[in-house]
Amino acid sequence: IAAYAEFDLLIATRMHAAIMGMIAGVPVVGIAYEAKTTHLFAKLGMPELTTPIEELDGEHLYEQVVDAIIRRQELQT
Repeated sequence: IAAYAEFDLLIATRMHAAIMGMIAGVPVVGIAYEAKTTHLFAKLGMPELTTPIEELDGEHLYEQVVDAIIRRQELQT
């Protein structure tokens, strides 16, 4: 978790990595290869920051990263 705290942003494919990033106070964008990641982000009120891997494309990922950076302060609380 201390290592994640050094990041400006985390793009995670693993749910547990996403959780650790959030605990460290880092904005996280999730790439969901399993539904549990999508469910986690939805339960935490940020479903717009995760995408099922089958639907992922570069433009959408870019938009999510920009959104997370803009909302960095909000996402750290």
